[in-house]
Amino acid sequence: MSSIFSVHSLARDFVYQGKQYEEVKITWFVVERQAPLAPYADAIQDYGQLDEKDRAFPEGYINEQFSRPEAEALKKYLERRPDAATQVEEIELPVLPNAGGCRAETATISICCTGRNRIPCLSRWKATSACALPSSRSAAMTGPR
Repeated sequence: MSSIFSVHSLARDFVYQGKQYEEVKITWFVVERQAPLAPYADAIQDYGQLDEKDRAFPEGYINEQFSRPEAEALKKYLERRPDAATQVEEIELPVLPNAGGCRAETATISICCTGRNRIPCLSRWKATSACALPSSRSAAMTGPR
């Protein structure tokens, strides 16, 4: 079975809307992936039993993850920033049918990495701030200073 990976950064002294937070977990994800890294039937538990509507969120979750080369390239790029520590984790497959990606969250804060800091394929990578994700998906923020 194919392997897929998640990428997270722990940013220190993160500033958002004029408030500074001691630590924020940033979940990076891929947007507009053309083909899944693993067949959905293998990557999503009970996939064949799901109807089209129920497949949307777990398919989105799978499509937002990284291949090993993509994850390592992003980590290498992000390591140039001294204020964040980045971790790559392999995702155990199959995922549960109720898995949902970052784009499934209604209050996601997206930070697109473009402009002068662009590296190959980086324009496809985005991040979500932990302040918008449920606590079960991310580390808690320690609050404004």
